Amino acid sequence: MASKKIEPFTKASNVVSHLLFADDLILFTAATTKSGKGLKEILDKFAILSGLELNRGKSQVFYWGRADQHPQFVAALGIEEGRLPVTYLGLPLFTWALSPRLCLPLVDKLRKRLQLWHGHILSLAGRLELAKSTLLSFQNYWSAAFLLPRGTIKAMEKVIRSFIWGGPTLKGAIHHVKWDTICSPKAEGGLGLKHITDWVQATAGARLWEVLSGKESLWVAWVTKRYLSKQKVWEVPISSSGSWAWPHILSSRTWIQPKRKGLVREVRCPMCKAEAESIDHLSLHCSYGAFL
Repeated sequence: MASKKIEPFTKASNVVSHLLFADDLILFTAATTKSGKGLKEILDKFAILSGLELNRGKSQVFYWGRADQHPQFVAALGIEEGRLPVTYLGLPLFTWALSPRLCLPLVDKLRKRLQLWHGHILSLAGRLELAKSTLLSFQNYWSAAFLLPRGTIKAMEKVIRSFIWGGPTLKGAIHHVKWDTICSPKAEGGLGLKHITDWVQATAGARLWEVLSGKESLWVAWVTKRYLSKQKVWEVPISSSGSWAWPHILSSRTWIQPKRKGLVREVRCPMCKAEAESIDHLSLHCSYGAFL
């Protein structure tokens, strides 16, 4: 984009112009005739210098928003037009709000995984532990990228409840205890399972903390350029425009705000108070931790 041959598609596009993973390349640009010709010129020069040519049979062009010149853009590149959503690295790629329909593969995969276990020969405690481990593995991967919608959360919790009480058939069982009670800590009479809603809220808080701490990541740089160029994160109003996930992340300010001072300053080790608290310090360097 520095050569002015490719036009950015948003004001924050100078932060994210391309993404690379293994031998995959994703380019972001405005769908204009100028950008199409400029991109083709750059790719042709790259092929001459490196000997690596674009495989147009495995490449596609995807549009977001209004693209009046997209026929000319496709013609300039010689690449066919694709339709969103598509799946990449096990996750859907889309340009609108995440809906339960897009998350159906997650629910189906969870259901199939639980049905693989011979739950009818396991005790209730065994099924509970399997549900915990399976839920954790699935939840971590998807939550690292998305904030799951309520419909998906309800569907996942329904599958897990049915497995705990009825085994791999996932039906025909009486739920003897309320789900809220099961998700309570063991000290309060529950079974220690976590509400998926709590996971989602924690994920939103973690994303907000990354912005507050100035984490060196592409996502933080893009958010800062796109939403925080004129206002601080505590002052930005929640709006329905822009990213569908950003308002959810901002809503976590309501429960982080009271602890704001504790978040933005360094937290000392509560035992030795000699260094900043971290996993490495507690397990390797803390004198009290070594003694314990």
